[in-house]
Amino acid sequence: LIAWPGGFSGKQDNEIFRSFIERWREHPALLAWLPVDEPALSATPEATRATIEFYQKLDPHHPVYANNTVMGIPSRFAGLPGDLLSIDDYLTNREGRKVEEIVRQVETMEQAARPTHRPVWIFLVGNNLYNHTREPTAAEQVAESYGSAVAGASGLIYFMGDPAERGHWLQMQQLNAEFAALESVLLSATPAPEARCSSGAIRFATRRVGSDVYLISVNLEDSPVEATFAMAGVDSEEAAVLFEERMARFEKGALKTTFAPHARQVYRVTLGE
Repeated sequence: LIAWPGGFSGKQDNEIFRSFIERWREHPALLAWLPVDEPALSATPEATRATIEFYQKLDPHHPVYANNTVMGIPSRFAGLPGDLLSIDDYLTNREGRKVEEIVRQVETMEQAARPTHRPVWIFLVGNNLYNHTREPTAAEQVAESYGSAVAGASGLIYFMGDPAERGHWLQMQQLNAEFAALESVLLSATPAPEARCSSGAIRFATRRVGSDVYLISVNLEDSPVEATFAMAGVDSEEAAVLFEERMARFEKGALKTTFAPHARQVYRVTLGE
């Protein structure tokens, strides 16, 4: 549970929440506190920092953070206080948006968070039909979710998350299962071989767990893309394609593949002795 007890910073009396925080800060379901939402639109920098510090003092054992607008991170609003960086940015909040726009926001956060080693989280759209004209397609959800994870987000939250379309709902169930299976992979800090890709439409990352190297990739475009990956230090001839029950071939350290629109591909290669 991420507890969001107060709404917008600058519009709350922190003392009102003291007993609330003290009551629930030891609950095993509590993951983090989100007392400040979109402060750049509603609060002063001073009020934002004071709210974050108030919660941190009362509960130093759970992350406390502000959820920013897309303007907040590059403007360093209030000095970007908190234990992690977060924004909300919704693919369906206006017509014609591309998945790449959402992923770029994660990349901006990751750059800002790197000096302080803070995690990066993002609110993606699940279903926001009460004020958007459409919900994401199942394929778009794959692309924005994997794209965000590959770009460095360790927390994905889906705002108003119950999809109306059955295909989208089933896809989100599948995504949940896949990310659960990949949790230790995505969060691994073990140095991994570097990779290169021939296509700028593909976002990718490499991770290593033990002797296994993973290549996690996704097509951000709404059209098929042919791509070739080259991975340093990989001499295996085969890679398991996770979640697809098939194998792929490396030839002289290169893997050629075709991505369907907005599709993800996850490879596992076992390194030799």
